[in-house]
Amino acid sequence: MEVSGNSERILGLADSQRTYKGAMEDVLGQVDSAVIRSLTEWHGAGSETFNERYEEFVGFKEAVSGAFDQLIKKTENSSEHWAMTGTNVQNRFLV
Repeated sequence: MEVSGNSERILGLADSQRTYKGAMEDVLGQVDSAVIRSLTEWHGAGSETFNERYEEFVGFKEAVSGAFDQLIKKTENSSEHWAMTGTNVQNRFLV
């Protein structure tokens, strides 16, 4: 018996989140590579500002990756706690 939910399905959400994180990192990695190429080739007007914007991008990229890591960890924890809750209910109330 599951307590109005399914811990395995919750754990499956963590797998989906990992997939989304991987896809996002692939795209942002491509952007990163293109910008780095531009930074090495671009000299003159605007290059300093472009470099500053790149540094902001790196911070945003790291922040969203960290947020995904937290989301995945919390989803896994939720699945574990949900499974323990179901077991606890079964053991306490013999359902």
